Amino acid sequence: MNGLGHTVMGASFGAFASVMTTGAIDLQMIAISTISASFADFDTGSKVRNKLSGNPLRTKIALIATGLASTVYHFLHSYSLTSFSVLASMTIVIVGLFMNHRQAKKTFIHVIASVIGFTGLYYHQYWVTGLAIFIALAPHAAHRTWTHSIWALIAMYFIFDGAQEAGVKGALIGGMAGYVSHIVADMFTVNGVKLFYPLIDKNFGFKIMHSNQLWLQWGIIGATIVAFLGILFITGKLDAILNHPVIRV
Repeated sequence: MNGLGHTVMGASFGAFASVMTTGAIDLQMIAISTISASFADFDTGSKVRNKLSGNPLRTKIALIATGLASTVYHFLHSYSLTSFSVLASMTIVIVGLFMNHRQAKKTFIHVIASVIGFTGLYYHQYWVTGLAIFIALAPHAAHRTWTHSIWALIAMYFIFDGAQEAGVKGALIGGMAGYVSHIVADMFTVNGVKLFYPLIDKNFGFKIMHSNQLWLQWGIIGATIVAFLGILFITGKLDAILNHPVIRV
């Protein structure tokens, strides 16, 4: 399933989860679910990762520019070239200057992960550090292997639970709904996903759709939305929302 398909599936799962658990259309939960739906595709060969890292030369320039901007920003706030933030930013610039174009994509992602990870440690938000570790490791995984596995779901549960405990409302249910939506969507493709990789190197799924069959992709998405509406109707939650619309931001 392509990126737009995963986005719509993530939003649909998030909307369904929000109504089922809160009785309202929780926009924050839907937003978290939509974003989470892209996390599994940070692995090798995914379109999401390639779009984020972009052209190698542009990525290198962006890395240098980011480091320079960060250096200036932190220097203006500390007026010291020896503060940790300034030195870290200058390191980003140096890495960007000396790496070759082929190294640019993964280096860019690793720099982002490092910044996120150290920020989490500094503010004692360890779920942020956990997310950073996932971002750093995912590019080294073959496509649709452990990032699409039950183990990734378990890891993401602890990350989203940490976010929920830190005060991010809807993080646990929304985050898990989005991640699950991605795996379920990819199970419809002919290649399926390796749910128990690396313990079991076998693809699981319904295997009814090729990635380029957009008509079938949108048919599956439409059927999923209809199924969700049917469940909401049977449980009485759809009628409640239609008669007394509640939207939470």
